Amino acid sequence: MHRAFSMRLARELRKLGFEYLACEAFTRGVDPNAGVVDRRSGAYLQDPVFAEFIREARRDGWKLVAYEADVDASVQGPERIRQREQRQARNLVEQVLARQPQARIFIHVGYGHALKTPQPLGQGGGSVLWMAGELKQMTGIDPLSIDQSWTHAHPDPSRELSSYRPALALHDGSGPFVLRKADGSARLLQLAPGAVDLQVIHPPHSLVNGRPAWLAAWAQRRPFPIPDAWLPAQGRRLIYAVHQGHPAQAIPADIVIVEAGKPAPALMLPAGQFRFEFEQF
Repeated sequence: MHRAFSMRLARELRKLGFEYLACEAFTRGVDPNAGVVDRRSGAYLQDPVFAEFIREARRDGWKLVAYEADVDASVQGPERIRQREQRQARNLVEQVLARQPQARIFIHVGYGHALKTPQPLGQGGGSVLWMAGELKQMTGIDPLSIDQSWTHAHPDPSRELSSYRPALALHDGSGPFVLRKADGSARLLQLAPGAVDLQVIHPPHSLVNGRPAWLAAWAQRRPFPIPDAWLPAQGRRLIYAVHQGHPAQAIPADIVIVEAGKPAPALMLPAGQFRFEFEQF
């Protein structure tokens, strides 16, 4: 869901002249601008939604940047975290900002790397300045930092932020939203002031055709009902939809699990032509 929302945001940023898309998920040493999106591209890109985000970004003319850091194997504990954050920020400077100081960059990070203020590590580890804060310190640029990592519904409600459900009551729409105080500053849920600039809150999503509604609303996918002939007589089966012409190691555009005797969810497919593969288990 978060990656589909980021894909939706990227479409609009590209229209505004943003040109570099930097992703923590890209494998260092593998050019994200070349070849198909496959298992070598990055572990997190094995998610079909993330893979399609990157395919779309290429079609839209984004220049993709891999900035993950190589960390010294001998360094452990809090110092290892600090080294990674510093090197990630330095990689972004060296690969983009040192060459083009006015470049407009969309940096897609995981979890706390978007925080701009020092955060305690606990257990005597002191505090650490995460990547966004290191980038600000290195360049003097105050990045617009947006968090969406915790503010969403969870299948296990006990794992939701305690302030999540009360926040939903402040919104009268069905789409993602942000909260602001009377002075216009961001109102953050369980983050210290200044840690990020905005926090996107995602309302719960319904299922349509057995799949989350955001696949159609944000990722612009259309349902492809599973033909009865594809359903297993017993057990379970994975059904893969792979872009036509992509090799076997390419990340599928979508994957569903179907089970004998149970209603089958639809495949949710982006625009294009596909071949379908099956795996019984």
